[in-house]
Amino acid sequence: MSSAVSRDDVESEIWRTGVKSPHRIKQLMNVIDAYAFGMVRASKPETNELLPGESDFAERKTRCDKCMVVKDWKYFSADLRVKSGHKSRCMACCGPVRNVIPYSEGKRKHKDEYLCRKGEHYLPIGEFDIIKTYDRAKPIWCIKCMETHGIQEDHLRWPCPVCHKRRLPDEFPKEKRLHSRRDVTCLICKPQ
Repeated sequence: MSSAVSRDDVESEIWRTGVKSPHRIKQLMNVIDAYAFGMVRASKPETNELLPGESDFAERKTRCDKCMVVKDWKYFSADLRVKSGHKSRCMACCGPVRNVIPYSEGKRKHKDEYLCRKGEHYLPIGEFDIIKTYDRAKPIWCIKCMETHGIQEDHLRWPCPVCHKRRLPDEFPKEKRLHSRRDVTCLICKPQ
């Protein structure tokens, strides 16, 4: 069969020979497709050329998707989702890295200072509510701003189902601290 014959031509020839069942035609077309793919693979010459994005594990090289150049794996970023462990586009083709100022290069004088949620000043951890010691990345107001503006960080406390007061995590048993969604009474309301 020449390459000028399409899949539709083959299907119409099968129909003309008397096979009318759509299920049987589909079966025959699958057999013909498998045979055609096998012939293409058998006739393909063995070359060392890589297709775009393909990797050669023996030589530890990959052809870049964009620039089409075969490069060593050290020129590709790591990507654990891919079998080779590297992206299919080299670092040169990925584009410039954005100029992001690291958090440590802001107004902080020391690494142990944290930004008040109001966003005006950096203070040591002792100037914040005790909840800051549980999650240092959580933005909260410092004690001075909370007193000045009359704000309490109630969303950082847990409600007690008995007294309905919001309390710090230290005021609950370990069971509640391990599973914060459990309905456990605070240590003050818990009968001794």
